[in-house]
Amino acid sequence: MPFQGNWDGVVGPTNPTTTRGRPAIPGKGTRFALDIRPTMPFSLNQKWNIIARVSMPLISQQPVTSGGASTFGVGDIIAAAYLTPVQPGKFIWGAGPALSLPSTADAALGSGKWFLGPSGIVLRQTGPYTYGAM
Repeated sequence: MPFQGNWDGVVGPTNPTTTRGRPAIPGKGTRFALDIRPTMPFSLNQKWNIIARVSMPLISQQPVTSGGASTFGVGDIIAAAYLTPVQPGKFIWGAGPALSLPSTADAALGSGKWFLGPSGIVLRQTGPYTYGAM
């Protein structure tokens, strides 16, 4: 189960305007997100696998507006499923749907919207290194 830590040092509006009646702090907020990403392969048949991947971010965010407050919680959860061949060639690839669940209780930590769309992955493993794009 992979974990990914992201630290953003410039979060918030870049133009000093007002946000909900409060003046904005131009890009002064910071955010740390720990993404928990369980990835589970399932055998569909002798030729195809399905790889399920869920991304659950835990976010700690400092104020991004004057008078704002720090917040901590779960961000929007994204689930994806990739159909991939059992015997890949030089490249491992997969394609399938992705679904975003508006799972946060704090509007500052997520979009608050559902989405469904296509997703794909291509990667290559060479020795101890993995190169790819999602």
